[in-house]
Amino acid sequence: DKGVMHHIPTDGPVGAERHGLWLPDLNYRGEQHEQSIHEIVTAIVPGAQSVGPDQISVCTIHGGITNALFKVSFDEVLELAPVLVRVFGAEGMIDRDIENATCRALSDAGVAPLYYGRFGNGRIEGFLEGTRAMNLEEMADPVLSEKCAAQLAKLHRFQVPKELECFHSQPGMWDQLWTWLDQAEHGVQLLQDKCGEDGMSRFLKLEERLVGAGFKKARAELEKLNAELLEGEDKAGVVFCHNDALAGNILVNDSTGEVHLIDFEYGGCNYRGFDLANHWSEWCGGTDLEMNGKCQTYRFPSPQQQLSFCQAYSTSLVGDDSCADRVLAEARRFVPVVHWYWGLWAFNQAVLEGTDHFDYLQFFDSHLSWYWQLEAGMDF
Repeated sequence: DKGVMHHIPTDGPVGAERHGLWLPDLNYRGEQHEQSIHEIVTAIVPGAQSVGPDQISVCTIHGGITNALFKVSFDEVLELAPVLVRVFGAEGMIDRDIENATCRALSDAGVAPLYYGRFGNGRIEGFLEGTRAMNLEEMADPVLSEKCAAQLAKLHRFQVPKELECFHSQPGMWDQLWTWLDQAEHGVQLLQDKCGEDGMSRFLKLEERLVGAGFKKARAELEKLNAELLEGEDKAGVVFCHNDALAGNILVNDSTGEVHLIDFEYGGCNYRGFDLANHWSEWCGGTDLEMNGKCQTYRFPSPQQQLSFCQAYSTSLVGDDSCADRVLAEARRFVPVVHWYWGLWAFNQAVLEGTDHFDYLQFFDSHLSWYWQLEAGMDF
């Protein structure tokens, strides 16, 4: 997971009625891990109200860098399906009211896993038994890649419920980018507080090359990209997008061969081309703890792989590959802006969380260095 791209109007927060069960005063407490997990599960999961602490087992799920994830299993005699307890991170970066209401709608539509309810700093979802996270090498597997394309096409057909249309009425990409750019400009002076002198020194060595003093170079580049993309906006499909379809957010069932998208916390109305371009950039990794922010750009799909992906997408969307070329052109136009999106996100995460757990400054460097290589003529 990485996290939301929402156009947020000014008519107030999403009401509790759009969340399903919502217990805002019930919170996960890390210092009382097992006790608080038990309290949350028994309060929210149907049929679990009388389950004792010794009748559940909790397993930490590794791989996410934003949220803490726990699989909760019940004694077999209880005949309760396992659940996923998600404890939120990246607070201040994501509007959790909108996100939870949207996740519930996606669940109701059969796109996302079962939605049980929300507690103060997280929610409970269905756990997809028999699945595992896709690994980076599998992103390029022709069979699995086509299945990923089909799943993104399925998501892009999702119709936002009327009560949420005001929150997903227009693409959120540019609003998000300008917000994160403003945040980054003001965040420079706060970076040393979270990342220390070493982190500040690392940023200062990168600043002029990647973003310019005071992020002025970054703003100029984004204004240029904005003008270029707006010229072809009438040709860009606008749909409900995942916006974070990395390997860790794709589950594979080895028994059935099925592929599932999960973690829709960055989901929202956006350009289809951005969603596909972002998925391709995720072939190169960078967010798992072993890579620690370093993307392997050589993994980016070749032109033929891009075309095959778009043909599978088109076939799932309209029954044949008739719109593959158009979708391919859309996706390629958005490749450069993907790097600004995650580059700015990473810098702001460094300011908020530091770099001890994950090297957000390396991820910032990796994506924006990649952008400048594209600007210098690197093929993709």
